[in-house]
Amino acid sequence: EVLALTKHSVVKLSNNNEIELKRGSITITSTPHNNIVVHARNFRLYTNGSDLSVDLTPTQPIIVTGENTILVPERWRPKHYWSFDGESELALDSAGSAHGIADVGATRRQGLLGRGAYYFNNTDQARINVGSGGGTVAATGSFAVTDGVTIEALFKPEYSAVYGDVDEIFRKDQTDQSLRMLLSFQHDKGKYYLKPEGDVAESLSFGLYLVGQGYNELKLPLDGKNGRPSLAHLKDGKAHHVVATYNVSSGLKAIFIDGKMHAHYQYPAGSKMLSGGSGMANIGNSPNALAHEREAYHGVIDEVAFYDFALPEFMIEQHFRYIQQGLNYFGVKPNANNLPVTLALPLPNYQTFIIDPLTGLPAAIK
Repeated sequence: EVLALTKHSVVKLSNNNEIELKRGSITITSTPHNNIVVHARNFRLYTNGSDLSVDLTPTQPIIVTGENTILVPERWRPKHYWSFDGESELALDSAGSAHGIADVGATRRQGLLGRGAYYFNNTDQARINVGSGGGTVAATGSFAVTDGVTIEALFKPEYSAVYGDVDEIFRKDQTDQSLRMLLSFQHDKGKYYLKPEGDVAESLSFGLYLVGQGYNELKLPLDGKNGRPSLAHLKDGKAHHVVATYNVSSGLKAIFIDGKMHAHYQYPAGSKMLSGGSGMANIGNSPNALAHEREAYHGVIDEVAFYDFALPEFMIEQHFRYIQQGLNYFGVKPNANNLPVTLALPLPNYQTFIIDPLTGLPAAIK
């Protein structure tokens, strides 16, 4: 191999096939059939006999792929992942220990992806309780996050859109309701805690508590305007992909449908979340007894994932591409196995990528 380094770059040659880039940038002209591994702070790359460039000079690293580049990011694995593909009576968590208990209003169905999913019948018993994540007070437990959050799912809704009706896809809170976290269908008006402000009819709503901001909800109007999906579009009988993210570093809160951002709100960069605690988390309903029937989901939910960081936009698009190929979010055939600790991402050939400095995931194609 030929290694070209920029001025003041620092590398460590670990062995014949591994290089650690500590500072600066490197371009590798590879020998065919020889795999070189390049380690950086939050990711590593495999050349697989092709050329590669890595530049750590910008705040967001830049890589130029070769023909067969493989990226292993430091963070891609979710904290919790319910594929619903197992045969256990429990809704097994393939990434953590928040195994769900389905009430009688949530019954197994053929998966929107893979073998299994759950149908929720819009009653007070339509729910999968996935517990508190071990939380006892605020900012404790596996649902407590520091860097941001992502809630991801496949769904085929039968939401009525009647005024006042709420269909929860995911919600966590109970006695700690001020710290609630939710993603749900809603039709309401007059809420003072919407950002951006304003009344809409049927919508998808993403609610979080931010320190210094309080609890606020971001709404995606399901009106079919300005490129947004309509409720009729989401009820076309096909599976759709929904992702809600909040990035603490950037302050960006967003909702994506089928790989595209359709609603967002910009908070001050660095605005921290407050979540976790002893309250229960439910898929398909509210954990609060007085709201069980009013907030029950109607339709099918599958492939629910909860991350303690914001998935970059490129990766949300990639997850949707995988779904269209019949693969799960991580590029493998749907299965009931535990997610591997290490996840690898084949990158498109001869592309320039901006890398998210927190996770090591691709953030965008330059």
